[in-house]
Amino acid sequence: MAQILSGLSLASLGQSDDIARASRAVTALDEVTRQNAAWAEKGTAAAQSLQDQAMPLNMAMGGSRWGAGVGEILWGDLTYIVEQ
Repeated sequence: MAQILSGLSLASLGQSDDIARASRAVTALDEVTRQNAAWAEKGTAAAQSLQDQAMPLNMAMGGSRWGAGVGEILWGDLTYIVEQ
């Protein structure tokens, strides 16, 4: 009977170690997920800022000697990049 109890005790310790390792892994995954979300937010803000800055440039290019075509190309490329 003592051997059975000893075996159960060892198995329980092993399970506790496995649970602790799984918990650490979940915590690490959670941290990476939070970092990715923060980077995505920063990327979205940067893309919006670029779009806001490009609009006056596009308008200025439309009235330049190069004509509206250059501005439209620039704006179209930026819109494509932001939407990706």
